[in-house]
Amino acid sequence: NITLTATSAGYQSIAMTALGKHVTLPDATTMQIGGPLFVIKNDGNYPFGIRDNSGTLIIAIAPGGIAEIFLKDNSTAAGVCSTEGNGLQPGLITIDNTFSSTYSSTAVAQYVVLSSSLSLHFAAGSSANTYYVFAVDNSTGTVGTPVLLGATTTGPFIAFAINSTQAIIFYSDNTVGGTSAVVATVSGTSITLGSQSTSVSVMPSQEENFSGPPKIAQLSSNLYIVSFVASANTSVAAISVSGTTVTIGSVVNIATSNSVAGSTTTYALTSTTALVLYTTGATEPYTTKAVVISVSGTTCTVGTPASGGSTQVQGTQPASCLLSSTKAIFTTDNNTATTVVAYAVTISGTSVSI
Repeated sequence: NITLTATSAGYQSIAMTALGKHVTLPDATTMQIGGPLFVIKNDGNYPFGIRDNSGTLIIAIAPGGIAEIFLKDNSTAAGVCSTEGNGLQPGLITIDNTFSSTYSSTAVAQYVVLSSSLSLHFAAGSSANTYYVFAVDNSTGTVGTPVLLGATTTGPFIAFAINSTQAIIFYSDNTVGGTSAVVATVSGTSITLGSQSTSVSVMPSQEENFSGPPKIAQLSSNLYIVSFVASANTSVAAISVSGTTVTIGSVVNIATSNSVAGSTTTYALTSTTALVLYTTGATEPYTTKAVVISVSGTTCTVGTPASGGSTQVQGTQPASCLLSSTKAIFTTDNNTATTVVAYAVTISGTSVSI
C-alpha cells in the first residue's frame, strides 16, 4: 500500500506486487482545491484502489489504466475528490472487501437494488446450509457486515425491494420446510431482520432460482404471489407485507390431478392479478395451460384456465415471456421432437385465451 503526501510528485507510476492494494491520498486540508493534483498510472499487473484520506475507496485502476485526481473540497481531511481517466473500475470495490473464512467461496447470484446507491447481496456461509445478507452503499463504497439469514436455510430463492430501505427475502428454513419470508430493513449498511414467516404448505423449493422462469412475482410493493406444484396439485398462494410483518395466505389449487412438477411460471399483471402458465397430463403429450389469479388481501381466486399447445417434455416450463399486462407468448414442441410452435396468450380482466 502507498500513502501520498501533499509534497509527493504529481505523476505517480505505480506497480503493485499483490492484489487488493491501494493508494491513499494526502490530507485534503494540506492541498489546494483544483487539479489535477495527481496523475496516477497503473504500470503493474494488478488492479489497485485509490482511497481518500479517511480510507474510503474512491475508484480502482485496472492494469494500464490512468487516473487524474481533482480536489473539489478541502474542508476536511477526506475532502471531496473527483477522478477522470481510462481503465477506471469502480466495480473493483469487491477486491477491497474480501470476506473472512466465515463465508464460503460459493457465489450467490441473488441480489436486490433498493436505490441508486444501495443494494442487498448474499453470501453462503462456510457451514452447510447457512446464508448471509449484506448491504453495499455504492455511493461511498461501504460494504456492511453480513447478517445470518437463517441457521439452516436453502436459498435465498429471490428478494424484492419494498422501498428504498426495505426488501423481502424468500428462502426455505430446513428446520420446518416449506417457504419462509422475512423483511430486511437497512440503515446505512446495517441490516435488521424482522420476524420470519413460514408456510409448510407453500413449496417452490429450489425451483425459484432468481434467473429461471419466475415462481414468485411482485404484484405491488406489499403483495406477492407464488405458484408451485406439490404432489398432484398445481397451486398458488399470496404473501402480504405490513411494516416488517409478513403474512402468507392459504394455498389455493389451480389443478388437483395430473399436475407436472416444476412446470409453473408466474407473471404479475396488475397490483392484484397474475398470470400463471403450467402443464398438466398423466402421460405425454402434456398440455400447457394459462390462468389469471386474482388476489384480495392474501386470498387467491382462480379464473377459468385456457389450454394451449401440447408437449413431449415433462417437468419443464415452456419458454415464455410477458409482453404486456394483456399479452404473453410461450412456445412448445407441439409433441414433435423437431418442432417449435409459438402461442399468443391474450388476457382481458380475469379471462384468458390462447
